[in-house]
Amino acid sequence: MTLPSVIGNYRKKITVSRLQEAYSLLSQAVLMSIKDNEAIEYWDFTISGEEFLQRYIKPYMQDIVNIDGDGKEGSLNSDSKTMALANGQTIYGTIYKNSLVLPYFNIIVDINGNKKPNLMGVDRFSFYIFSKKAILSNTGLGDCAQNIPRGGLYPDGYGYSRERLLNDGWRGCNNDKNALAPDGGRRTSQFGAFCTALIMMDGWKISDDYKW
Repeated sequence: MTLPSVIGNYRKKITVSRLQEAYSLLSQAVLMSIKDNEAIEYWDFTISGEEFLQRYIKPYMQDIVNIDGDGKEGSLNSDSKTMALANGQTIYGTIYKNSLVLPYFNIIVDINGNKKPNLMGVDRFSFYIFSKKAILSNTGLGDCAQNIPRGGLYPDGYGYSRERLLNDGWRGCNNDKNALAPDGGRRTSQFGAFCTALIMMDGWKISDDYKW
């Protein structure tokens, strides 16, 4: 095995390990929050992203360094709230009250904080807290999940086939960084968002056909 291969395999293992850690922390936080705040379908998705994070997530997360946001450097948009963890990871939370199908809270995990490259499927991975059961959910930049059985925490791309997770025009894991979006526009920050579900579907590993 060549040195580049050894380094590449090491990077893959570190990426998956950090993603698993983040998913475990978020899953535990959501379960504990449900115990205190009832089922997710009763959570308030009309409040701000900061309020949502403070009410439903922060009390159930350990080792939080701080919460920041309001469009500052590193934030994903003006309503994004940043939660920095002691393990070096950063969590961005954004509420979407007027989704095309159902309201949801989008969570972007940056497994190495604000260090580069800050790309979906490389060091950033997308999850959603959906409010209730739904046939599909759309972000405005492509569908992000389908056949959602109930309110809960789900990876970006939940419910889709492996082929779609790889090749979806808006969010597929194998989209080239220079590719055009389905509407002919330029590549968006959501290209690669389905990598989260792909890694989980493949048994928490980065397979050979991953865009890595």
